[in-house]
Amino acid sequence: MSIGFIIALVILVLAIVGLAVAGIIIGKNISRVMNDVNNTMVNVNSEVDRFKKAADAIKGKVTNMQQRVNGMTKNVEDKQAYIAGLSEKTTEFSHSINHLKVAGNDLSNQFMSSPIQTVKKAVPMATKVQRTAKKVIEKRKNK
Repeated sequence: MSIGFIIALVILVLAIVGLAVAGIIIGKNISRVMNDVNNTMVNVNSEVDRFKKAADAIKGKVTNMQQRVNGMTKNVEDKQAYIAGLSEKTTEFSHSINHLKVAGNDLSNQFMSSPIQTVKKAVPMATKVQRTAKKVIEKRKNK
């Protein structure tokens, strides 16, 4: 074998060994980088889960607040309806009191203006009631 062939063969072997060593070194670096990528993905996923849990908790609180607001709104509407009804009753009561004042004044004016007529009307009514009561008692005794 010639020297050129041996040199070529040695260079070829050295190149193959160099490539193997370079492949091993690159493989270790790539595995380290891949481990870092996996760790980063795990950290990112855990942070995403944490933020999802926080978002769910906030949504739950917002939903709870909305339910409370709806309950308060219904309560306020009920109370407003009650107040409106009470206001109507108060207005009716005020009108009734005013009517009673007017009727009381009219009645007192009539009573003061004609006490004799009132007495004349009252006496015959009393005698009529007395006669009717006697008749009812007699009828009951007869039965």
